[in-house]
Amino acid sequence: MTSVNCAPVVLAYDGSVNGDWIARYAVHIAAGTPTKSLTLLHVEDLSFVAGALADKIDNIKMMADVSSVDLGVQIAPMREGVFGGLMAWLGGKTDSLVVCGVRARGGRRGYLAGTISERLLREGPFTTLAIRVMQPGLLGHPQHILMPVSGREHGLRVGIRLLNHLAPDLHRLDLMRVMTVPRQRFRHLSTLEAERFQQEGHDFLDNVETILRENTLIEPDRVHTVVRVSDDWPKEILIQAGRRNCDLVLMEAPRRGLDGKSDYGKPIEELLRDAPSDLALYRGPT
Repeated sequence: MTSVNCAPVVLAYDGSVNGDWIARYAVHIAAGTPTKSLTLLHVEDLSFVAGALADKIDNIKMMADVSSVDLGVQIAPMREGVFGGLMAWLGGKTDSLVVCGVRARGGRRGYLAGTISERLLREGPFTTLAIRVMQPGLLGHPQHILMPVSGREHGLRVGIRLLNHLAPDLHRLDLMRVMTVPRQRFRHLSTLEAERFQQEGHDFLDNVETILRENTLIEPDRVHTVVRVSDDWPKEILIQAGRRNCDLVLMEAPRRGLDGKSDYGKPIEELLRDAPSDLALYRGPT
């Protein structure tokens, strides 16, 4: 698989204000690639008249110019909807990094469930990064990232490569491992068992730190670790995101959370709904 750092960056842009905020992240990410290029891909869906869309794209081009990013624009027709139009244009571009957003407001539908971004995460044969912006004032330049990590090595390596795009501005990276225990067992967990889970978590993060040192430009003294033993992993992530005052939570999208069904209490929706910071979900090609 082509390294994310060398992958062509594509912004799936819907023309909304939320899309403008996501565009800042896309420009920042593209600025961290060797080619410093970004493709803005918009599928015509009659939401915007040509002039209004052109003005918005001009604003993004100005942002790109400031970051010395070469912006290319592609307007694609719908193919059985917007998702079909995106996939028709992306075609066999499996080496791409596609940046998109989630719903600006959740409600009963949730922020991700049933969206084009969810389908891109679930079905796209490329790396997808879906972002919810809570702090537009960051301008897509987070300096403090909380990165919960699971045991999936492929997902971990995709996340680490994504970090390389953000490394120049990164002041602090908190690696987090939640050792999840079934609720009934958690209630009766002994001190000895809890200590064993803590040690397993720290051993895991030691290995992650080794991979980081070998594959990123992040200074070791900027990396910190936290391990929690819990029966509620989304809650632990939310607690640490608030307690540590991070700018962005960056995590792999759990496959079981990408089923297209709206569920207000689903862990992935809970995170998107309650995170005090920006939150980015990624998924690499399978």
